Amino acid sequence: MKATDYEKKTIFCTGLTGFIGTNLYLNLAPKGAQFVALVPKEEAETGDYLKGAIVHEGKIEDIEKIERILEKHRVDYVIHLAASATVGAAANNPLDTFETNVRGTWNVMEAIRRNPGQIKGVIFASTDKVYGNGMGTAYVETEALEPEYTYDISKACADTIARGFWRNYNVPIIVTRFCNVYGAWDRNDSRIVPRTLKQIREGKQPVVHYFRDMDGRKQLFQRDLIYIEDIIDGLERTIGALEMGMYLGEVFNLGTGQCYTVDRIVEMISLKAGYEGGCTMKEITGGELHFQSMSFQKAKRLLGFEPTHSLEMGIEKTVAWFQGQGEQQKT
Repeated sequence: MKATDYEKKTIFCTGLTGFIGTNLYLNLAPKGAQFVALVPKEEAETGDYLKGAIVHEGKIEDIEKIERILEKHRVDYVIHLAASATVGAAANNPLDTFETNVRGTWNVMEAIRRNPGQIKGVIFASTDKVYGNGMGTAYVETEALEPEYTYDISKACADTIARGFWRNYNVPIIVTRFCNVYGAWDRNDSRIVPRTLKQIREGKQPVVHYFRDMDGRKQLFQRDLIYIEDIIDGLERTIGALEMGMYLGEVFNLGTGQCYTVDRIVEMISLKAGYEGGCTMKEITGGELHFQSMSFQKAKRLLGFEPTHSLEMGIEKTVAWFQGQGEQQKT
């Protein structure tokens, strides 16, 4: 896929202050891309690392605000990352989750529809959770969406809405579905990598989650994890496709096709962090899929995407970043 010339290109990125948005900015802003963001009031004061972005205070539930941003800045690309992304919070606050993930996505798509011809392309960030519980084989894009839990259902709705705006209104969109992303700038300790590193930093034993199958036997969750630099590469390749008007309306899985039990993931993090204190087992009774793995073969064939980081390589880089952040906090 041909590299995109980002000079004089304006990108409206929802969720810019989040984990993936921050990494996207740090990769594309030095290449000349101008970022515009819509962020909630509590996130409007961005760190120095995002100072080059144009930040508007507001929420994606406000469609008029989105329209004004698109019109004012003559946006070339929209990358919709914003979401209520914590599974536990989604289960406890389903209305808030649907307001952000479903209504927010509808608003972004509708605001783009009302500005025909201006936007060159849109990327919607979806998730492997829309497929539902895997049956021991990697998800492929042609599978039916069978979400089970609140967060998963909200993202499946948003995923369908986004693709519907291509079919019905020719909004030039590509949907990317991510597996579990980890790496620098991720501070959401509901996710296994930052949670484990936080527990180690605090002198606590890392927690390994398990569930019980229908026969009451302990089973470990299995996850496909992808390093953030590989996700950014996948997003850049997707922008390149949009630049050429290719693969509009398509869905691409961005995963690794590998699957690890959560105890193996915690073990690897502990090893790279120099921790030898063992772990604690904790049962999870609902809200989490048992098995997740994603095939990236379609993205490889059409976009040239292929992850370059093994789990060991990615964990090593992530641990180094987190430990560096910890040292900065001490000074």
